[in-house]
Amino acid sequence: MITLESPMFFQKNQRFLSGFFIFCLAVSFISSGFAMEEDRPASHSSSSVRLVLPQPGESFDIINPCTDFGFKRAFSNSFILIDFLNHILNYQGDKQIAELSYLDKEFQSLDHLGRDFRVDIICRTKNDRYFLIEMQNDYTEDYADKAHVEFARFLASIDAEKISDLPMGDRKRRKVGQTDVQAQEFWQKIEEVCVLVLSNKRFNPTVMKQRYTTEAVAEPDIINTYEMRHTAYPNRHLGALDTKIVLVMLANFNKTADQLADDMDRWLYALKDERMASGKIKIEMFKQVPDIVKTASANEPLKQFYTELHTSNIGQDRLLVFQQRVEEDNARLDKMFTEGHEEGEKVGEKKAKRAAITQMKSMGMQDSVICQALQITQEQLEEIMTEKDL
Repeated sequence: MITLESPMFFQKNQRFLSGFFIFCLAVSFISSGFAMEEDRPASHSSSSVRLVLPQPGESFDIINPCTDFGFKRAFSNSFILIDFLNHILNYQGDKQIAELSYLDKEFQSLDHLGRDFRVDIICRTKNDRYFLIEMQNDYTEDYADKAHVEFARFLASIDAEKISDLPMGDRKRRKVGQTDVQAQEFWQKIEEVCVLVLSNKRFNPTVMKQRYTTEAVAEPDIINTYEMRHTAYPNRHLGALDTKIVLVMLANFNKTADQLADDMDRWLYALKDERMASGKIKIEMFKQVPDIVKTASANEPLKQFYTELHTSNIGQDRLLVFQQRVEEDNARLDKMFTEGHEEGEKVGEKKAKRAAITQMKSMGMQDSVICQALQITQEQLEEIMTEKDL
């Protein structure tokens, strides 16, 4: 049974990783503080709860799927998650995911903001394809760097999980580099490791990367896939393991509900939230969906996605806790931005005074005259002129 009260990531290796919304596939639930089994069915095939279904032609409100609560509530249902992954990753034919299981681990946060600013789920398929799915809601431009870090942590976590399953004797031999343990075969059996990062952030297309000055920070497409390949022979992979980072930039998706042409469009629309673009300092709790016929069509997993998040299908106690938590996160973010702005003003004022002092000194003015003109003390003048961070 899947719950959101998952234990800390790698209970047997609590100190192995320390650490925050990039999607990484290998789907392991992060603790959200909600045990929601009584609110909804664990799978699409059975339910003891009568759910309110969205009515055709009518708009309805859902929990914002970009939040920790909404994201995990919807995608903890494998029926929904499998369809989402198959469409977003364009898995067709033999590549399609038929079944998956959730890794009951917590991928600890590296961010100090709060759990609604980055949310992730980890899962794997029956044939050992691992997925870490992460939604980024923070407001910085280092999404790609974070994807690198999460990918490395993810690979390490998979290895650590295998080691923790070994008998103690084999585990010790593995640590000293011996090669006769079953864990050696583990990586050979894995077909794929994918980190899937979703973000609503919008970036200025004229802003370039610091190191690669001819490349824009903004991704060029809606779905951007990066793989590890040979630089001279791009068709040659490193080893037999299919590894990739997929960046889904929802700000590049601009279709309205009336323009959705296929299920790929509908999934992108489901997670698109213009209000959460870069520069905003607020997590929105709810999202209004115009019409279930336009937004889900005949796709049953999408219909269930919206049904799971329909505000009428969430217990009032759970809803109240969710609202309180988002309000706390928003207050924390507002405080951070306010303090940062005030600090910036202080630094700017000091820089202006330093420039004025330098100019006055070059004109031969004495310190006493400068202090009187700028209304500062001699001690403050010396502090401004010697401060290294200005």
